[in-house]
Amino acid sequence: MRDGWLKLHYSTIDWEYADMPNMMAMWIHLLLHAETKTTKRKGITVKRGQILTTLPQLSEWSGLTIQAVRTALKKLESTRQITCRSTHKSTCITICNFASYQDLQHDEQQSNQQIEQQTNNRQTTDKTASIPISSPSESKTMFRAQELKKETPSKEGGKKEGSQSSLLSLQKRAKIFYDSLIPFLSDYPKEMVRAFYDYWSEPNKSKTKMRFEIERTWETSRRLATWARRDNAVTARKPGKVEAALQALEDSGVNINDPLELL
Repeated sequence: MRDGWLKLHYSTIDWEYADMPNMMAMWIHLLLHAETKTTKRKGITVKRGQILTTLPQLSEWSGLTIQAVRTALKKLESTRQITCRSTHKSTCITICNFASYQDLQHDEQQSNQQIEQQTNNRQTTDKTASIPISSPSESKTMFRAQELKKETPSKEGGKKEGSQSSLLSLQKRAKIFYDSLIPFLSDYPKEMVRAFYDYWSEPNKSKTKMRFEIERTWETSRRLATWARRDNAVTARKPGKVEAALQALEDSGVNINDPLELL
């Protein structure tokens, strides 16, 4: 019995003959019986990846009729998975690209090539700025956010608190932030957007950064959506004037379900 193992890739299920049991049986038997090193069979040199056999022997291995064996071999030749050379006594079958099914070194070489390619891709990605796919309003907001980042004072510059240059820089960034919200006025009420701006543009004690600039991550469209959901939730919880009046009557002991008590 031979030692070692045989690789069978998952892509085999996508093979055009994968749903034909006779073809799969013949293909697996050929892979299993192929020589793993050059040897001599009946005085003939058989190289690695070759099988020296006969149609009756293939029929015995696979359990197929001789006619079914012939048909399977022709189809395997048509898909360039094998080549056949026949004589009056035997048939020599060669598995094309046999190393990919049985050679560990071949597998390691492919793996190393893939790792090297992935490393090169990561290095290229690190050197190239990513371009997000977003709506025009989001793209405009992201662009302005980059401008804000450039305008934001560094830690060293932040030590000069109250300087006129820092104040002007803060005002300029606040204006950029304000303008970045304008495209969203078509999606949200003006009062809500204004409240959003007032909250997130509030400066810190040193007047060097706005509240939103201190956040670790920032995406205006998502922040606005969250703000709107919370705003709607608060509005829904607030009772109207009629509900408030009825609640006050009920708290004072009046049965609001009795019309006579309401007169």
